[in-house]
Amino acid sequence: MATMRDVANLAGVSTATVSRVLSKTNNVEPETAARVRAAINQLGYEVDGMAQSLRVRSTFTFALIIPDLTNPFFPELATVVQHNATRAGYDVAIFSVDTPGGGSVGLFDHYLRAIRRKRYDVVIFAETLPIDPTAHAQLVATGTPVVLISGIPHPQADRVYIDDYGAARDLTQYLIGKGHTAIAHITGAPGMSSTIERARGFRECLRAAGLPADPALEVPGTFLRDGGYAAMRGLLDRSPRPTAVFAANDLTAHGALLACLDAGVKVPDQIAIAGFDDIAVAADLRPALTTVYHGQREIGAEVVRLALTRACQKVPEERQTIIVPHRLIVRQSA
Repeated sequence: MATMRDVANLAGVSTATVSRVLSKTNNVEPETAARVRAAINQLGYEVDGMAQSLRVRSTFTFALIIPDLTNPFFPELATVVQHNATRAGYDVAIFSVDTPGGGSVGLFDHYLRAIRRKRYDVVIFAETLPIDPTAHAQLVATGTPVVLISGIPHPQADRVYIDDYGAARDLTQYLIGKGHTAIAHITGAPGMSSTIERARGFRECLRAAGLPADPALEVPGTFLRDGGYAAMRGLLDRSPRPTAVFAANDLTAHGALLACLDAGVKVPDQIAIAGFDDIAVAADLRPALTTVYHGQREIGAEVVRLALTRACQKVPEERQTIIVPHRLIVRQSA
């Protein structure tokens, strides 16, 4: 089945131009419009009903703001968002606020100025980053519809997320079920809602199982590989060592695996390691990583569906909150 991107490629134009032709706006050159219509006929392209109902004054572009392009989870999520948006005739401008590099506030303010100039029809905001706690309110105040991915809810924004708390409990319960009683947790970056909820799920699962939530076994991480490596080295220096580690994300778990490799500690024979996110490389690590699937595909599809709804002329007043399912992925590391 032909897509709008196929039509654009054949006609030698952008998908936004194709959308303008389909919407019968007057700002497309007649020759260009004729070329687009010819490509539509040649490919047998069928117009998407949702795309056809979009506002005439649309820019046909979504803004996607993510914390960190170096974390594979976010490029994977962005790919799904871009694929679904393109099928509906939308382009996606991807902005990284570079949370690990420390430039979050300045970059976010820069993007906010562009959003205020109405360059985008909808802003999709992966609010898993510790910028300003009022960041989502600042976005809503621009008048551009906002769809949040995770983070703190806002009454004037749609929101799509997974249950970080429940997923952390499920993973911790799995480790307990494998016979582990001394379980450590390498946390995520401080201040992030996902860090807080995953740590809370970890602690409460231990308590429910009658195991002590030892603060010494909850060590700070950064959501980055180097943070996982440093935290794991500290855990390996303990006596006695924990027998299992729940890392707050897969990059952290990767660092922990490397620390064990350098220390000559066998995983999972001497210590089990589990992560969170199920990024593409998780299955390629050795041993392959036990983790939680974060719902990248489902989140990406849902945020685009909501964004298209907000970009239409008739917008329901009630904001939507959608929880996508997580799934435990058992491999060799735990």
